[in-house]
Amino acid sequence: MEPSTKERWRALPGNEGPPLLGHAVAFFGDPLRFARERQARFGAVSRLSFFGKAGALLIGPEANQFVTKDDARIFSSVLAYEPFMKDFFPGTLGVKDFDDHARHRRILQSAFHRKSLVSYLETLNPLAAEQVASLPTGRVIRFFPRVKDLLLEQAARLFMGQSLDERSRALGKEFIALVTGSASTFRVNLPGTSFRRGLVAKERLWSFLGEQLPGRRATLTADLFSHVAHAESEEGERLTDDEVVGHMLGLMSAAHDTNASAMTSMVYALARHPEIQERMRAECLASGDAAPDFDGLKNLTYTANVFRETLRLWGPSHSLPRVALKSFSFAGHEIPEQTMVFVSPSCTHRLEAHWKDPDTFDPDRFAAPREEQKAHRYLFMPFGGGAHGCLGIILAEMQAKVFFWHLLRRYRIALEKAGRDYDLAYTPMPMPKDGLRVVLTPLAASTS
Repeated sequence: MEPSTKERWRALPGNEGPPLLGHAVAFFGDPLRFARERQARFGAVSRLSFFGKAGALLIGPEANQFVTKDDARIFSSVLAYEPFMKDFFPGTLGVKDFDDHARHRRILQSAFHRKSLVSYLETLNPLAAEQVASLPTGRVIRFFPRVKDLLLEQAARLFMGQSLDERSRALGKEFIALVTGSASTFRVNLPGTSFRRGLVAKERLWSFLGEQLPGRRATLTADLFSHVAHAESEEGERLTDDEVVGHMLGLMSAAHDTNASAMTSMVYALARHPEIQERMRAECLASGDAAPDFDGLKNLTYTANVFRETLRLWGPSHSLPRVALKSFSFAGHEIPEQTMVFVSPSCTHRLEAHWKDPDTFDPDRFAAPREEQKAHRYLFMPFGGGAHGCLGIILAEMQAKVFFWHLLRRYRIALEKAGRDYDLAYTPMPMPKDGLRVVLTPLAASTS
């Protein structure tokens, strides 16, 4: 008699965790710590469970490649993400598989080509300069909520072509309600819940974007909304109105949350390591007085490596889920169909077999001759990889480089408490529990 699906799953190394909840509390509370402990105890493959659902955790660059590249079309992103995203971000790339996903990605790529990125940068540079100049100095500020507000303003201009007037501020609040509702653990549509507020906000934002879309279709402007509305694949494929609106909601959410998390972590790293901050500042000052253009940003190589090292240690894509549509073999183990499969980029980013002193913040590991990330194509995967790799990774790096170019030429960054550890909560993006308390000091004042 053939073993059942449950029996085949139980043959994997690992355990099922506490009754009912399984490993949910440990995994979602600190996914990096959870994955590192599982890898140390059970190796590259282990079984786990969430609310009675059979799961498997696969760790390492080979696992990242096998699951995210998915040449055999074993793994569904739709089945993994749709329960959490369908009510708030219908039609985004995360809830598409295989040919449907490939079609949408082909079309959207044109909104992230060099010509489009150059137009975004023309908006971004003066806005970042204004925002940095407005930051309070000489007193403690909580950087995470501050940068979320700044990035919301950038989204209004860069993504929507809107100035931050009363109407766009109201839309910004709707957007925050949408994102908060989508991350809600109590997912019941009842009055007074964040889930209900998120659903209402989604309908309002959908209506607003739909009203604005004809104008974006009529004339190509510098904002991302217009570029997505005009996006066209090499085969001449274009998006429907509902597809444009759905993708805009998803792109805005992904860009806002991931970069707020990444840029806050980068501020922590620079404040925690003053010598790295000074070296990065020297690169920014040596680039000239004019704000860098697209090619000029490419020359900020040390800044890029600081950003990459930040993503290696505290990247937003700590875990990536899929559902196995059929059984498969990996690393000598048979994993049955319908298993919820996770890979852990954040754990892979700290494997001693691939990274020298993996818990040390060392941007030079990305520079020649070391270039540790090149040991395997799927070793460094801060924004996902394979077919579902992030389309906006260049835009995200561009936003960070521009912001820090202006920030470091004006201020010195210090932690409120020197040498403090970086204590994170996951919501699901990593964010500092205290908001990251720092002090900005104008360079002239700090050197006088």
